[in-house]
Order: sequence, then structure tokens, then C-alpha cells
Amino acid sequence: MWRKLFLAACVLLALCHFSEARRKTRVDNCIGRCNNVVNPSALCQCNPRCHEFSNCCRDKVSRCGPAPTQSPSPGSNATFAELSQFFTTLWGSDTNSVNITVNYQGKTNSSNKADMAPQPLFRELPKKICDKTTYKTFFVLLDNYNHRVGQSEDRLQVEKNEENEFLNAILSTTVMAKTHEFLKRKGLVPFSKNGFKNKLREMWFNTYSRSGGTQDTSGFEHVFVGELKHGSVSGLHSWLQFYNEERYNRLNYMGWIYKKKHGILGLKFKWLNKIKPISTIQVGPSPEFDIAVLSTCFLVNPPRGNCQFKIGKDKLTIKVYKVNGSPTKIGSAFLQ
Repeated sequence: MWRKLFLAACVLLALCHFSEARRKTRVDNCIGRCNNVVNPSALCQCNPRCHEFSNCCRDKVSRCGPAPTQSPSPGSNATFAELSQFFTTLWGSDTNSVNITVNYQGKTNSSNKADMAPQPLFRELPKKICDKTTYKTFFVLLDNYNHRVGQSEDRLQVEKNEENEFLNAILSTTVMAKTHEFLKRKGLVPFSKNGFKNKLREMWFNTYSRSGGTQDTSGFEHVFVGELKHGSVSGLHSWLQFYNEERYNRLNYMGWIYKKKHGILGLKFKWLNKIKPISTIQVGPSPEFDIAVLSTCFLVNPPRGNCQFKIGKDKLTIKVYKVNGSPTKIGSAFLQ
């Protein structure tokens, strides 16, 4: 018996030494690491934004200087080549995208008052698509909003629960897992999945004022659902919301203005009896792909809000706007 106890003690002691040796081999200081990208294997970080995530090394300030007083300079978080490689990979990973038939009909322009498209843009989506979790939880969100800017948004608990279910659904996809990894390497989001989820909630669903008063909007409402501001349509850049509003006869497609590769469509429409002379949607990507690309462009802080990249050989631009006074929330984001 004493021999067994002695052997057990030796094994325990060996494990302790191994654990201590392993701990000592992991980096716990900023020697030669100032302004480096995030190192997931390190015990602490030395990049300019580690203060935001409370994971700076103890010698960060003495070796690298104090926390920046403002965000990194525009364009410093990701290069054109990095974004192009990442978004091309993401495009190929979007297994929930839809190859849907589009009924373009007549070409128009922003000043043409005639309706050049007597029929809807979209036909019925296959049931197997609508039953996918990310689509199902996305559609549930679309009736949670007051479309009029200036009128308060009351986020009921049931609506917050629906937001949570949507975030859980998209975070279980390969598209969002790859997005989390990319943004972690850039030091732009928390390491944990739950921390990333909270970051997405803050960016997309936390409310703010677009009218200078009441909490009347959110990034998700503006970009994906649409709003009425001063009698005009604002936002509504989601092909799924476009499809949904056509189904309920609340939106009238009036013709296309331009077509680009990867499902990008410039078009004119009337929604809730108000005309939007020109808008852009991207037909086919899944909800998780839209959130992934727009979130990434917002977080990398591109010059003048122009997030430029290639998917394959095709150059694209996403325009992003931050909210004055709330730079962690999305004002708008859309393909040009």
C-alpha cells in the first residue's frame, strides 16, 4: 500500500513540474512583442487594443506605452490582400447560400417614375431553405421593429430571446467560426465564443438614436429590416427582407438599375408607399454570411468607411458607417 502511495505521489509531483515548466514556456511579457498581432498561446497580449479586452501583460505600459486615446489609424487592422483572401474563403464556405431564380424584368434609373417591373423580383423560396435554422431565426426577427425613426424601439424580453436564438444559430456555422478566428487574430474581438456573441449583440442589436432623441433604431433594423426617416426609405439592404416584404405585398419592386457578379443588384422599389430611388442588395448569401462580412468590414475600420476587397477576381466595396458617440454600434453597412 505504501508503495502505491509513494508512486502516486511521484506521478503527482511529475505532473506539477510539467505544468510549471509548460507555464514558464508560455510568453507572459511584452519583450519584443509591442504592437504585435494577437498571440492566442501567450498568457497575455501586447497589441494596441489589449486594454479593451483586459488581457494586457503587466509590462505593456512600461515597454510599449499607454493605451491609445483613440482607435487605430484607418486601414491599420487588415490589408486589402488579407480581406480578399478571407472573404474569398468565406464565400466558398457558405454552404447555406441559395441559388435562387431572379425575375429582373425592366431596367430603370433613379429618376424614372414608371414601374418597369409588374411582377415580383423573387419567386417562393424552397421550404428546405426556410426551415434552416439561421434562416428561420432570421425571419422571426423581422417583425420586431417600429419602422419610423423618432419612435422608440421597445425591446421586449421575447424579442431579446429571439435575438439570442439567432446569434446562437449563426455562431454554430462554419462561416461564423472562421470569422471569429480571423477577427481574434486581428485583436478585434474577445477570444471566447460568448464574448464574440456579446460583441455582435452590441454592434447589431443594442439600440441608439437616429433622430437625436429617443432610442429609435439599431444596426440590424437599419441594414436588414429598413426604416422610414423624414418620409423616405432608409436602409433595407437584405435580399431576405426584400423577399419577405414582397410576400406580404408591402414592397413593390420597380426594376433593376445595375447588375454585378456575386448576386449584387442595384434596384428601385416602393416600400410602405415610399419609393427608394436606388438601393443595393446581394442575392443569395446566407444570414450568417451577411453578418460575417459586414461585421468584419465594420471592425477593421477601413479608410473613409470604404471596405475594399476581392472575391476571386472581382473587386467589391462595402460602405460602413459608425454611430456618432457610439463607435461600437453600426450606423449602416452595405455593398456599393
